[in-house]
Amino acid sequence: MADALTVRGLSHAFGDLSVLSDVSLDVAPGEFVSIVGPSGSGKSTLFHLIGGLITPSAGEISVDGQAARRGLIGYMPQQPALMPWRTIEANVVLAQEIRGKADKPAAREWLARVGLDGFAKSYPHQLSGGMQQRVAFLRALLSDQPLLCLDEPFSALDAMTRIEMHRWLLDIWEANRRAVLFVTHNIEEALLLSDTVYVFSRRPATILEKITVPFGRPRRDAVVDDPAFVKLRRHLTDLLTGAPR
Repeated sequence: MADALTVRGLSHAFGDLSVLSDVSLDVAPGEFVSIVGPSGSGKSTLFHLIGGLITPSAGEISVDGQAARRGLIGYMPQQPALMPWRTIEANVVLAQEIRGKADKPAAREWLARVGLDGFAKSYPHQLSGGMQQRVAFLRALLSDQPLLCLDEPFSALDAMTRIEMHRWLLDIWEANRRAVLFVTHNIEEALLLSDTVYVFSRRPATILEKITVPFGRPRRDAVVDDPAFVKLRRHLTDLLTGAPR
């Protein structure tokens, strides 16, 4: 079986601005992989390349065994980006609708599973930020693509809602086990959610280290108090800040 994502020797520049330099990474089927790095280190550019929105300057990208192009990934942006004139149900099935196979009964079933039963006919402005993010995630999930790319989806949420969304995402992912590539600035978030974490350098981004997260699943947020978790979090912090090791 092909990996959900294979990236080899990827480099990209916008004119004279080099953004990515010789990046290689993998996401196996059912694996949750995070990328952490400084602001402006090319993490979002990587998503644009994986999604086929732009062509890399050098290197290769394979999604489920196919050369990267539009329409091969499920994508969840930093902001929910819901269509305000469409109902919640209609937003959830949007990606399916574009592909000609909208399944509204499945959308309603999933809305109930994520605590949004009764909101199918509501509109985005009637939902809280956390509820809107759940809708955006379901839209990506129900696109039925082998890889979900989540671009800092919780960064705009308050601390308590963010913790709630971590618990929610872990529950949904552990029940579904889709391959996920997750971008975040938050080291604790990356370690809590992921099987593997890639640490990006400053621009032009290279991979400073690939870290296999040693904590079992199902994983709960109490793991952040584990001494091994605290030590690993410190290690990643030192990598990103350039502190002596």
